[in-house]
Amino acid sequence: MAFNSADTAAFKNVWVFCEQRQGVMMPTTFELISEGRKLANELGVELCGILLGDNVDGIAAELGEYGADKVYVYNSPLLKDFTTGAYTKVIVEAVEELKPEVLLFGASNIGRDLAPRCAARLHTGLCADCTHLDIDMPNYKGFLREASTLPEERIEKLGTVMINREPHDVSRDLKMTRPAFGGHLMASIICPRFRPAMATVRPGVMKKRECKKNVEILHPAFALEAADIHTEVTETVKAAKKLVDLIGADFIVSVGRGISKDVEGGIKLAEELAEVLGGVVVPPARACVDAGWISADHQVGQTGKTVHPKVYIALGDLPRRHPATRPTCHAKGFQGKGVHHRRQQERHRSPSSTVAEKACVPGSTIHNLPFEVTADMVADALLAADAMGRAYRKAN
Repeated sequence: MAFNSADTAAFKNVWVFCEQRQGVMMPTTFELISEGRKLANELGVELCGILLGDNVDGIAAELGEYGADKVYVYNSPLLKDFTTGAYTKVIVEAVEELKPEVLLFGASNIGRDLAPRCAARLHTGLCADCTHLDIDMPNYKGFLREASTLPEERIEKLGTVMINREPHDVSRDLKMTRPAFGGHLMASIICPRFRPAMATVRPGVMKKRECKKNVEILHPAFALEAADIHTEVTETVKAAKKLVDLIGADFIVSVGRGISKDVEGGIKLAEELAEVLGGVVVPPARACVDAGWISADHQVGQTGKTVHPKVYIALGDLPRRHPATRPTCHAKGFQGKGVHHRRQQERHRSPSSTVAEKACVPGSTIHNLPFEVTADMVADALLAADAMGRAYRKAN
């Protein structure tokens, strides 16, 4: 029987594309497996990984540590290096044969290349750069109450949508939430008429959760020849540029639009402070990247990366004056709790203050900050404040 993506009843199970590079599983894969476990539990189905490469059976078992029930492994020398044509062919044919109802990819360079090609060939929908996933309606409504401004009565009425003038129950549809309109709004998207429902998820958004399973490793038959591949990887060269590890950083120092009067001085101060703390420098505003002050690999927020710092110091993070355009998109880049130090005026507290476990808000912004204040002085003050807090908590 020919594959029909509109026959939604024929699809079952949650799949995760397990990205590996040179025989090493990417951290995003474990995040997606953990999130996939939650979705599979809500649907009452199995969680399966799909792993492509050459002799990658050894790393397939790692997925059982995070909740995978099965891993479909496709080994071939032609899959050793990622090529769009080969990976797309194998994944599409696997989906056509086994019919998963949900298929997740990491929003990496590979995932962003691969996922839309697979979606187009499968004639289904793809939601890119998701920051939240839900299937269970009570959980989704709880998420909306916490993260949106929708009135309670509207949230309570959610549950059906009109498809071809007929009511459709969305209780088994994947609710995919992503930033829209340049990060000013969050949109929840469903794919009610076709399967699998496909999504790419940003690295660092989902948390890894150990959930040990006796994973079953399967090797389905597949056909792949050199003639199917129209590109050849002749060499893999790693750039000499030092990349910024934002996702794993414990200390982050950011610079915002408030340094516009002295960009070099502001960035230099932030870099000195980050060096003392052993952290990294990021821009809190997309405008800083657009202006060319700092590279895009430093960006945090809905249009950048998601981070889990213990301490976040914002220098010159100027809030927007209109309440409808407050910088929520930057705050969405923070996951989990931590200590959050801000240098901005109390009357202009931004949403990223509210996600912190503690917030320190001095009375001046970066354009009033004398640059003769050294990074060592700021770092010493932070460490002293932390020591005082520890002593206070111990005494009380």
